[in-house]
Formats: sequence, C-alpha cells, structure tokens
Amino acid sequence: MLFLKFTGIDYDGDDAAGEKLDAFICWIQAALERYGASLVQVTFGDKGSYILMVFGAPVAHEDDTWRALSAALEFIHPPEHLDYISNIQVGVNRGLIFAGTYGGSGSLTYGVLGDATNVAARLMGWAKPGQILVPARLIPTTGVEFEFQEMGNMVMKGLMGPMSVASLEGHSTIRREVSGMPAGFAGGIVGRSSERVAAKESLNALGDGESLVLLIEGEAGIGKSQLVAEILDEARGSGFEAFVGNGDAVEQSSPYFAWRRIIRSALNGVISDHSNTITQDAVISRLQGLDPDLVRVAPLLNTILATDIPENDLTKSMSGEVRADNTNRLLASILVWRASMKPLVIVLDDAHWLDSASMSLARVVVRDVTPLLLVIAARPFDYASKDYEHLRQGPASRLLSLNLLSSDEILAIASRRLGVHGLPKPVADLILSKAEGHPFFGEELAFALRDTGLIRVQDGHAELLTTPQELEHLTFPDTIQGVITSRIDRVSAKEQLTLKVASVIGRIFAFHILRDIYPVDTSGPELQQELGDLEKLDIMLLETPDPKLAYVFRHVITQEVTYGLLTFAQRKRLHRATAEWHEKQLDGGLEHLYPMLAYHWQRAEDPGKASHYLELAGIQALRNNANREAIRFFEELRELENTSDLGSDTLTKAKRARLMAEAYFGSGDIRKGQVYYEEALSILEQPLPRSKNELIGKIT
Repeated sequence: MLFLKFTGIDYDGDDAAGEKLDAFICWIQAALERYGASLVQVTFGDKGSYILMVFGAPVAHEDDTWRALSAALEFIHPPEHLDYISNIQVGVNRGLIFAGTYGGSGSLTYGVLGDATNVAARLMGWAKPGQILVPARLIPTTGVEFEFQEMGNMVMKGLMGPMSVASLEGHSTIRREVSGMPAGFAGGIVGRSSERVAAKESLNALGDGESLVLLIEGEAGIGKSQLVAEILDEARGSGFEAFVGNGDAVEQSSPYFAWRRIIRSALNGVISDHSNTITQDAVISRLQGLDPDLVRVAPLLNTILATDIPENDLTKSMSGEVRADNTNRLLASILVWRASMKPLVIVLDDAHWLDSASMSLARVVVRDVTPLLLVIAARPFDYASKDYEHLRQGPASRLLSLNLLSSDEILAIASRRLGVHGLPKPVADLILSKAEGHPFFGEELAFALRDTGLIRVQDGHAELLTTPQELEHLTFPDTIQGVITSRIDRVSAKEQLTLKVASVIGRIFAFHILRDIYPVDTSGPELQQELGDLEKLDIMLLETPDPKLAYVFRHVITQEVTYGLLTFAQRKRLHRATAEWHEKQLDGGLEHLYPMLAYHWQRAEDPGKASHYLELAGIQALRNNANREAIRFFEELRELENTSDLGSDTLTKAKRARLMAEAYFGSGDIRKGQVYYEEALSILEQPLPRSKNELIGKIT
C-alpha cells in the first residue's frame, strides 16, 4: 500500500479548490489504472491532504511491489498543469492486510485494515517533501529495478523494535540504461560462467586501482546486454561510479552521441531533476570548479550537451583535428575528475553503431582516466575503425566473445522469462529445435507459445493445452524475425500501430513525441494503456517514468522487425512527422540534431530538406574532425543531387566538391581528396595545379 501526503490547495480561500483537487485525483487515478491498483481513501485539509492507495487488492499481481514503487516515483513529480501541488511525501509498505467491505447493513465501505497500513502511514509522516520512504527489507527483492539510500533504523510506536528504513531514489540505471535488461529480470544471468569470471576479475583489478578495457562481442540477441547489466550491478554494489552510453542506428553519424548521457551524468548538478535542461551558467560554474582553463573551451560542449554557449575567439579558430583534440581533452578532464572520487566504470553498449568521434574519445579516455574499467559491447564488426582496433589490441584489453548456449541454459532462460519452474517436454523440444542455442530466439518462442494459448502459465507451472502430436505438426517460424512478426500479428490493430509509429522514432522514444506524431486521434491515457499492455507482453519496457516518460523496445531486433512491417508510404509519412516535430518543438539551435534530421528527411523523401541537413551535418562533422561521417553525408548529398531535380548552382556544386575533398584529406586519403579538389576547380573553370606543391598551396 502507498500513502501520499500533499499540500498546495486552499480549500477555504480558493474558489477553484474543488477543480484543482479533482484534477489531481484524476491524474492519480489514471496512473493507478495503468498499474492495476486502487484508490481507497482521500482525506483533505489545509494542513495537508492524504491519499491511500492499494496495490494487490482486489486484484493481485506478481509484481505489485514494482508497481507501487514505480507509481510512487511518478507521484512525486506531478505534471506542469498540477504545479500548484506541493510538499509531496510518500510512504510505501508491503504486508498482509484485510481488504474488503466493512460497516453496517445500511452503509458499507471498502477499505483496508492492518499493521502494514499503519506502517505505510508512519513512513509517509517521516518522509521529507519530495521523498519516498520504504522498509529496507524491500531492497533485496527490488534492488535490480530501483535505487535506494538506506536511512538507518527508526523507532515506530506499536512495533517491538526499531525498523530499518530506506529512501527510494529512482529506477535503477541498470534497467533504464541497459535496455536489453527485461523488466522483472531477476536471479542473475544464465550461463556465461567463464565470461562472468573474467568480468569479476576486471572489477577486482579496478578496485586495486588498475585501468582495463573489457570488450564483449556477439551477435544480436546473444546476451551482451544481460552480461553488461550484471557487471553494472556488481560495480555499483562494490561502490564504484558507473556511467552508461549507447550507440543508436538512427544516431550513428551524430558526433559524440554515445557520450551525451555519460557527460550529462558526470556533470552532476548541472541538470535539473525535472528536465533535461542544461543551462550555460550551470556548465560554466561546474567547469570553473574543476579547472578555470576549461572555461575557455566550454563552447565545445555545445555539440554534446545541446547547450548554446557562445563561441569565443579561441574556439572560433578551432576546426578539424585541433577542435576534436580539444573537445576530447575537455570531456576526458570531466571524467578524470569523477574518477578521482571513485573508481569509474563506463559502458558503451551497441558500440557497432558508434560514430567515429565517440570511438576516438573512448581511446583518449582509456589513456587519460584512471582507475577505469571501460566496457564496450558490440556486434562483430564488418569493418572496425582504427580506434576500435587500437582498443582491442591494447595491453590492458580483454575480449569476451559470446557464443550459443547449451540446451539446459536455453530452457532455463525460457522458463525464467515465463516465470515457471520448468517446461513440458514437447514444449522444451520445440524451443530447443528452433532456437539452436540462441537465447533471445528461445525467449521469443516461449512468449509466442504463451501468447497463442498453446501453453498456460499459472502458479509457477506451464501447462500444455494441446496434444504433443498437434504441437509437433504446428507450423512455427524458423527465424527470430518470423517469431517476432507472429507475436506482433496477435496484438490489437491499435497496438500494432503504436509499435510501428514508435519504430520510426527509434528504439528508445519519448512518450510525448509518440503522442504528438500519432497519425490517428487518441488520448494520452489511452496511448499509455497500450504501451502498458505491450510491456506486459514483454515487447516494450519502461525506459524512464514521468515526468520524462519514455519507453524502449525490449530488443533492437523487435524494433527492426516492426519497422519492416511498415509500408513505404507509412514510413514516408511518419519520418516527415518526426522531422517536423523536432524542427517545431525543440527550443534553441538544432546543431546537435542535424544528422538525425537528415536521416528522417531522407526517408521522408524530401530532397530539399534532406540536402539542407546533409550539408549542415557534413560541415559539422568536418569541423569536429569526424571525417568518416563527413564523407558519408557528402556522398549521400551527392547521390541525392544526382537522383533528384534539385538543380544546384555552380558555386554550390564547387563548394560541395571542395568539402568532400577536405573530408578525404582529413581521413588521410590524399588521392581521393585530390580527385574532388580538382573537380571543384573544374566546376569553377579554374586551372588545375601543375605540381603537388601548387596543389598544397591552393588547398591552404
């Protein structure tokens, strides 16, 4: 049960008090409906009003504790239209209670009675404004999902002895940041004994002051994120500082994308608790405290933090390799400062999508930051960059290649994901024959069997609802993609639409973007209900709760398969809506969004907009010495010009050829750089250089 106290409504002097209370209670009730909970009682007064909520009665769920704690985290941050609500205090407790009707024959009331309710009320009373207090005994069963701060013992009237209390601080960064970690995942990783030993040894070495690199490679769905999640769990349990960043298919050309979250977290105190806003003054103040010399290069953070710190004479003069080197030194200095307080663990997940600036920074961080454990998780590279190969071959690096699992391990994973002790033999045989040692495939097959009603899960047991002979003759997809498609086909048409719209935005998507670009009329609560239902089916996960509500596809393969189900016309419309949303809704400059806007406008088949942002993204990449990305942007721009009727003028064509030349020169490919430079001169009808020295002179 959950007790909540709040103030902010003047019941005697405010004519709108009733409307304000009603709006707040409606918001609470909408959230409770999503969590399958009940509002039992509201008591209000000028000195403080109280709300009692119950999770698990009249309908119980296996994860009622998770639901109550998640709801509590939402309730302490009401949305903007409820900004008059203040001083929210919350107490949460778990225990046996009487829930039902009581009273006389003429007046019956539904309520809850018991010591557990009284304890929740006392915890609420002890909580400070904005604080959630819980019994510390809840931590062992929820620690993977949430972060707590233990508050020590408190003496409560009516109890035999003192009770250990903890403050609920937020959702676990493990669950939030390593998105492959499924909701409700408990009991640790299955298998991977040698890899887990290697990870443990690396953490022990970090504790001894060493710096290491741990590279985890494996195919999609093989279990990289689960291993990373266990490493993070053990790191934080050992008192280490841990930051997580990730590559993204949409953002793979955005400079330093993987480090944005890491640097935001490292610059603690400059980000508001209620938004992602980072102010110029806050950044300057933090850098001043670290090293006054860093303030001079503070504008270099604009690309990473989406700030708008004015360029100064020093940073204006920086471009290419000089700008990149100074940016890397600035970012590394921030992490050096954090490592001076605690040993540091940095995770770069989905590193196969890292932009070149992010990988370059990883190499600098390994060189400069100590003690450090850098964990890089990636699919096998078709072509690995020089920076990644340097990290891979480093003397302090260790490579963990994840292979297929044994039959026993596959069945253990499938059973755990279904919440059962074991599987009927015909079901186990089917999963093993199809999955062939691939853990994510095994999980999806188990879910598909549950979703189709072929097995029933109840009280920790799985029951086969058809005959073994019929199961054997059923046609089941032979690929992960096929199984995921069959699962998506079984959800409602509205939920399928929600999945498809979300797949265009990205694997991780903010709820308000999904709501705003949704192609049919729908309400926010209705859309949240659909996402909640998709959570229950283990298709979606909650990424971050309100007020920054966001969701994530449980696995990137699910997002990729869903996107593939869209028609080309649907993709075109949704990419346009997403691009327009970012152009209209975001305050300040769009510099950090150039690559993403180029991506969406290309897929929206708008050559004018696409060429505009491709050029801007290419120039930005060139300025940051991200020559690989610059070449990609300019090549895509060139292809767009050749396949559309943009009709660029002579000067524009010459400029773009020169920019391509600069990108190739910067990457070290002098031959190709010379080809494009000569093309620029030819477009302008200028004479070609007669010698290498003359070429160098014209370039400079």
